[in-house]
Amino acid sequence: MDELLDAPYESGNVIFLALTGWEQQDYIDDVLTEHFDIECEYQVVDDEAKIYRIFFPPTCRTELESAISEINAHHVKHGKIYQTI
Repeated sequence: MDELLDAPYESGNVIFLALTGWEQQDYIDDVLTEHFDIECEYQVVDDEAKIYRIFFPPTCRTELESAISEINAHHVKHGKIYQTI
């Protein structure tokens, strides 16, 4: 299994993850919350425009980058996704 996430993007005073679909957005939000205790500020879902983003405060950039690295390493090493509730 390849890496799942790109590094977060920064725009103004927010950081966001751009995702490929609603399922990935839901999964990543669950993993960040349940395994890394990182809460998003808000989410944007636009199925017509195919925009799926999770937004975070800029203060959690380092924590978010670390979590993304761990998630990607887990997927590459184990070839499976995290278990979520």
